[in-house]
Amino acid sequence: MVHYREATQDDAAELFSLVNAAYAIEKGNTGLAFKNCDRYLTIEEVIADISAQNTIYLVAQKEEEGIVGCACIHLPTKGEKKAGLGPIAVKPNAQKQNVGTSMLQEVDQMCAAKRVQNLDIEVVNWRVDLLGWYESRGFHRIGIAPCDAAHNCDEEKLTREAHFVLMTKTYPTT
Repeated sequence: MVHYREATQDDAAELFSLVNAAYAIEKGNTGLAFKNCDRYLTIEEVIADISAQNTIYLVAQKEEEGIVGCACIHLPTKGEKKAGLGPIAVKPNAQKQNVGTSMLQEVDQMCAAKRVQNLDIEVVNWRVDLLGWYESRGFHRIGIAPCDAAHNCDEEKLTREAHFVLMTKTYPTT
């Protein structure tokens, strides 16, 4: 059974390894590869995400396996109704076990409790597997954005042309 909690700085090293392992398919010689660097370059980046204001860094944990997934939710600032999601990752040996689906359901509940109207995510165009996965869970495509330094994938880190597909999920308003 998966349990959820907010990450602490003590989780940073484990989250650094988990996220980079989950995103490893995007680098190297795989058919989905488009870059030559990890998602997180330093543990300090993870600590910054965990510590950021208006951010919930959700951890999915199994008693026998430890942390198996995570999702960083960037909540709206005052007066806004749009949240962001990312990174979201599942440990490679825990994938295809509904951890991601369960984690996204937990994110949905948190967003509903915070009265979020839209949850946005950016998925690189080469990850057609993820594009379909998110679409089957209520997200739809709304545009594209460049891979650039702001996304930690500027030209020197790219191994082929890539861009982000912008997706959003709309929650009912009450």
